[in-house]
Amino acid sequence: MAIPTKEDFEIYLHQMSDFNANELLPEYYGDPQTILGGKTFLIKPIPDDVREMVNKVNQVLNRKYKELENLTVHKWLYQQEAFRRAEKAAAANISLEKRTDLTNKTTENLYVESFLKAYQVMSFDEYIDSLRKYDYKDYSDEELKNKFERINSEKERFVRFEGVIKRYITSQRFEWLHHTVSALSIYYFNDIDTYLENQKEQDKIAKKAKEAIDKYLDVIQTPSSFNLHDRVNEPLFRALTRASLEIEDILEESGFEFKPLQRGGFTARERLLVFNLWKSFQRVLALSGLKRTSNASSITHLLSLEGIDNPIEKRTIEKLIQGWKRQQYKQREMAQETPIEKQILRNEIKKRYRVFPKRKRN
Repeated sequence: MAIPTKEDFEIYLHQMSDFNANELLPEYYGDPQTILGGKTFLIKPIPDDVREMVNKVNQVLNRKYKELENLTVHKWLYQQEAFRRAEKAAAANISLEKRTDLTNKTTENLYVESFLKAYQVMSFDEYIDSLRKYDYKDYSDEELKNKFERINSEKERFVRFEGVIKRYITSQRFEWLHHTVSALSIYYFNDIDTYLENQKEQDKIAKKAKEAIDKYLDVIQTPSSFNLHDRVNEPLFRALTRASLEIEDILEESGFEFKPLQRGGFTARERLLVFNLWKSFQRVLALSGLKRTSNASSITHLLSLEGIDNPIEKRTIEKLIQGWKRQQYKQREMAQETPIEKQILRNEIKKRYRVFPKRKRN
């Protein structure tokens, strides 16, 4: 089977980006509350309600997986022994979702039990065990007792219950597969020479962009620019200021920001593929909260897929990953050398212009 086209990959990645059960959310929220202005969560913390929700989520995901199976990229991947071995090797280090999980009664029961447990009253020992050590030391006995009583209130227990249910509905599934296909798409359809040139030129481009933004900001704030200034609203002014601050950060960090490819050569595309596969695997590990590992075995199998021009052996892949890890460690060390006073000042400016937007609660 021929390598799928760029359009085939784009269709597959688009389908993967929506691999959740978000479409069920409207079904589980009622009319806005008069006082809080929020919405009423309609699932009750009882086994029947929770089991019905799990079944509906699994039905949605099962339908979406069937749609994936009919796509060219999915068929092309799973007909190759190299990909099946790569998936098996990855599963040794992370908990990969399986299609059978969507119809497995044992898995369903585990989910139902865990969701109901979120609503249960905690014992004091369970509460203490859930605290990190530094949290435990920060509170007096009286404060711990008050916090313990608060987390066991009806309101707080329902908030926990709603949170785990909503995460279950909205979480992206099959993240390893999604990231792997994305890395392969970059390999097959992006020009490595353009990447290397952009890597060299990105600082120059960033400087020009910042100069242009700063000059524009100066112009619209001068008294002689009334007509232009009238057309610039406050949100645009703040957005441009944020952009200037963020580009300045990029330029300040560029001195110790490591680059995946230090040189070109006939294996440059494959080395970049190894880097993207390694980084995507680290993201999946971070989401699962598991211990970091290189996943070199899985990556080695992936470099045996159809259309990979220069497969790289496992030992070389391990050396590349170790080199990137050392560069990351050095990067963190250099970042910490920035004077604390300067960091505080910059952070205050960023907060003013919302460079660090607040995370929305799920």
